[in-house]
Amino acid sequence: MLPQQSTIHVTTDDDWAQSQPDGCYAPPDFAREGFIHCCYPTQLARVLRDFFAAHDRVLLLVLDPALITAEIWHENPIDGLTHPHIYGALEREAVVRQLTITRGADGFDI
Repeated sequence: MLPQQSTIHVTTDDDWAQSQPDGCYAPPDFAREGFIHCCYPTQLARVLRDFFAAHDRVLLLVLDPALITAEIWHENPIDGLTHPHIYGALEREAVVRQLTITRGADGFDI
């Protein structure tokens, strides 16, 4: 479904729709945290479990890092794995694919 090296940001339809008037996106927690959380496909199940447990539907934004003008840092190792963090707004053009996934009986269908 997702190429192994994909960079993904998980959000909700509402957050994505409300944050695009100027062609850029920043999630609600950006002002507090200063970066946009991302992950790789191998980390996606954990991100969904740990941070989106209250949601029945989420939006996966698959990103092309070459189209992101802000700095991307790989940090906050969890189980020895770092996550990409975007230190700036995300240009809409950097989103190369959008996938809506829903929670089934066994969790999110990814």
